[in-house]
Amino acid sequence: MLVGMTAAALLAVWFLLAPLDSLVDKGPFDWHIQQLEFRQGGLEVLLLWALLFGALSLPDRRHGLLLGLGAAWLYGRRHGVDLSVALVVLYVEAIFALGRTALERIVGPQSLRPTSLLVAGMFGLVVWSLVIWTCSALGLGSVGAIRLIAIAVLGGVLLFYRGPRLVTLVWRFMPTRRLIDRWIVAGLATFFMALFAKSSVWVDFDSAWYGLQSEKVLVGDGSLFASQEMVWLVHYYPKVYEALALPFAGLGSVSLIFGLGIVSWSLIAFTLVAILREYGVSPTLRLIGTALVCSMPALANIAMTAKGDAFAAWLLMMGVLGLVKYRRGNGSQWFWIGLAAIGLGTQSRLSSVPYAALLLMLYGYALVARWRTDGGLAGLKGKGFWIFAIAAILIAASLGRTFHNSGVLLVAPNVAVELQLALGLRADAPAGLLLAMKDDIQRLPLVDGMWGILFDPARFLHLIITWIGNVWIFLPLAFLLLGGATSRRRTADIASWPLLFVGAGFFATMFGLRMLAGGDGNYFIVPITCLTLWGVVLVNKLHDQPRRFLEVALLPFFVCGLGISFITGAWGYGTRPFDAVMTRLPFEYAARGKREIAEAHLQGVAKFFSGMSPGTHVVGLEVFGVSDRLPSGWFLPVQYEVLESFDWQNPSLIASPDAFGRYLLTAGVEYVIVPKRPMRNEVELRVGRDIAANKERGTLELAYQDDHYVVWQVVGGSRPGDGRAPAMRSPLAGKGLAVVSVDEELVCYGSRNQVAKVTWKGAPGPVAIEVMAPGGDVAQLWVAGGNSGTAETGPWVMKGVEFIFRDGVQGKEIGRVSVMPPCP
Repeated sequence: MLVGMTAAALLAVWFLLAPLDSLVDKGPFDWHIQQLEFRQGGLEVLLLWALLFGALSLPDRRHGLLLGLGAAWLYGRRHGVDLSVALVVLYVEAIFALGRTALERIVGPQSLRPTSLLVAGMFGLVVWSLVIWTCSALGLGSVGAIRLIAIAVLGGVLLFYRGPRLVTLVWRFMPTRRLIDRWIVAGLATFFMALFAKSSVWVDFDSAWYGLQSEKVLVGDGSLFASQEMVWLVHYYPKVYEALALPFAGLGSVSLIFGLGIVSWSLIAFTLVAILREYGVSPTLRLIGTALVCSMPALANIAMTAKGDAFAAWLLMMGVLGLVKYRRGNGSQWFWIGLAAIGLGTQSRLSSVPYAALLLMLYGYALVARWRTDGGLAGLKGKGFWIFAIAAILIAASLGRTFHNSGVLLVAPNVAVELQLALGLRADAPAGLLLAMKDDIQRLPLVDGMWGILFDPARFLHLIITWIGNVWIFLPLAFLLLGGATSRRRTADIASWPLLFVGAGFFATMFGLRMLAGGDGNYFIVPITCLTLWGVVLVNKLHDQPRRFLEVALLPFFVCGLGISFITGAWGYGTRPFDAVMTRLPFEYAARGKREIAEAHLQGVAKFFSGMSPGTHVVGLEVFGVSDRLPSGWFLPVQYEVLESFDWQNPSLIASPDAFGRYLLTAGVEYVIVPKRPMRNEVELRVGRDIAANKERGTLELAYQDDHYVVWQVVGGSRPGDGRAPAMRSPLAGKGLAVVSVDEELVCYGSRNQVAKVTWKGAPGPVAIEVMAPGGDVAQLWVAGGNSGTAETGPWVMKGVEFIFRDGVQGKEIGRVSVMPPCP
C-alpha cells in the first residue's frame, strides 16, 4: 500500500506541475502573475476564504452567518458588485418560489429534499421563460417591457410566497461537520464572490459581441421572434438562456448579466452533490468531487460570461441526475424531468447537442430495461409528464424562433445544417449559411493531442483560457495504483458506466471533428464532468486508508484549478490592486462604453443615433479581431455589425457592388458607417468599392459626417440609367422601416407564385398590413401585428403586388412597399 500511495503522490505532483509550467513558463501567463491585480487581488481572495472558513467553524451558526455575510459584503462593496449579487439572488429566489408554487399546483406537495429544490428551480425557470416568450409573442418583448413584467410578476411572487426560502435552505443543508468540508465550502463560496468581482473588471469578446447587447441584437425590434436580419450565426442560436437575462439587459452592468452564469455554476455544484449521493459516495468525497469540477477552468471561466454554456451544462447534469434516479426505480417523474432538462439544454447552447444525443440513448436503454422489469410502460404514467409537456412548449418556442428567422431548426453544427438541407429545409440569407472549414485545419492526433491537453495546454490557442484540467485522468490512474482493481469495499448497487458513456463523447468530439486549435474547452464541460464523476465513484470503492489519502491528495487540484481560472478567465489577470474605494457601482460597462466611444471619436455618430430604436440596423467598417480591443461600434446605442467580419461568415455579401446593395436592401440595413481614413486591407478596399458604387446608384445618401466618420443612409434606389422603380423597402412613420424580401430573379422572369418575407420594425404602434394586386384599387387586410415583426406570405406574390402598412386596422397609411425588383 505504501508503494501505491507513493506512486499516486508522485503522479499527482506531475499532473499539477506540468500544466502549470506550460501555462506560466511556456505560456503567456508569466506576465499575469506579476501584476498587482493578481497578487493583491489573490491575497484578498485568500483572506476572504479564511474569513468564511472561520465563519463556518464558529460554534454558534448565527454568529458564523453574520461574520460570513459581513465579509462577503465588504468584498462585494469594494468591487462594486454587492448590489449585483443581491439582485441576482433575489431573481433566483423569485424564480425558485415561482417553480415550487407551480409544481405544488400541478404535481402535488413538494418535499424539502435537495433534489426537489433543484427540480423546483428548473421548473421555475421554465415557467418564467414562458412568461417572457409569451409576452414577446404578444408584442411586449422590449427590454423595458420585460423589466416591468419581471418587477410585477417576480416581485409579486416574492411578496406573496409563504414557503421556505431558497437561501435559508442552502444554509441549512450546507455540510460543515468536518474541517475539510468547511474548507471546501468556504473555498467555493469565496470563488462565487471572486467570479462576480472579476466580472466587474474583465469582459470576454463573445459576451460583448452578443450577450451584453441583448437589448439591441436580440430584442432590438421589441420581440424575441422578430428577425434582426443580422449576418453572424450567433444571432440565430437558441436564446433560452439569453432571454432569462433580459430584465438586466441595457443597464450597462456586466456583473448582473454574468451573474446568471455564476448562479448556473452554483447549480452545477448542487446537482453534482446530488448525483454522487445517488452513487453512495461519502459526504466528504462528494464535496471534493464537486470542487474538482467547479474549479475546472473551462467551467469556472465560462460561468463568468454572458454565454449559456454553464447553464446548458447544468441542465444536462440534471438529465444525468434524472437518469440515475430513474434507473434506481425512483418513479416516472424523474424520467420526464430528465427529458425536459436535456431538451432545454439543447436550446441553451448548441454545443450540448452531441451529449444530449448520448443521454437520450441512455434514456432509451433505461426505458427498455424498466419495461422488461415492470412488464410494460405503465410506470411512465403520472403527473411528472406535465413537467415535460410544459418544458416542451418552451423548447418548441425556441425552435420556432430559429426556424422563423433562419429557415432551419438548428443553425449549427454544420452536420445538422446539411442534414436539414437534405430534408428539404431552406436556409434563408443572410442566416443559416455554413461556415467554410479551411483545408489546413486537421483533426487533432490522439496521442499527441491528449498529451498536450493534459500537460501542455499552452499549445492550444483557444483551450488555454478554458482548460479542461487533467484530474479526470488522474482519478482512475490513482484508483489502479492504490489497488482498486483487486480490493474494493461495497458501495451503492448502481452501475456507473453511463457516466463513462457520456464522458466518451469528449474523445468523439475532440478527436473526431476538425476544430481550430483543439476547440474551446467549454465545448467539453459535460463529458469531462461525467468522466470526473466516474473517477470519484471509483475512488469511493477504495478502502478507508487509501481513500482518505486520495481525498487529501486531490485538494491541491482544487486549489490549482481555482488559481488557473483566476489568471486565465477572459485573459484577465485577477481582480483589482488594493485601494480604499468603496463607492463603485455595478454599471461598469456603461462607463466603459463612454470611454470607448470617446477614444474612437464616435461621439458625434453616437449623438446622431441617440433617440433611435435600439434595433436600428447599422453596419460599419472597422478592424475586426486584429487586436484585443472590442469593435467600437458595439458601444453605439443601435444594432451594429462589423463589415470586415462578413468576409469570414458570408463573403458573398461583399463580393460585388450588386451583392452588397442587394444585402443592404433586403436585410433591412438602415445606415452604413465609414471612417474618414485610408482603406487598410483588401477587405476594406472591397467594401469601400461596394459603398462607392451603391452611393452612385442612389442606394446610399449622406446622413451625417464629421471630421472622423461619414454615415450613409440606405434609402433604396435604382440601377444607373435604367429608370426602374425603387427597391423593395419603405420608411414607416415614426422612424420605422418595412422590407419585402423575395426571389427577385424569379419575379423578374414572370413567376406568379413566389413566397415573400415581410419584415417591419419601429412603427409608431400596432401595424395592419394590406395587400393590393397589380393594377388593383382595392386592398385586402392580410395580417395584423405589433410595432415590429416578421410574416411570410403564401405562394401568391408576383411583380406589382403592393404591401400597404397602416397604423392599426383601418388606420392611416404609414408606408407602402411595391414588389418591383430592379430587373435587368
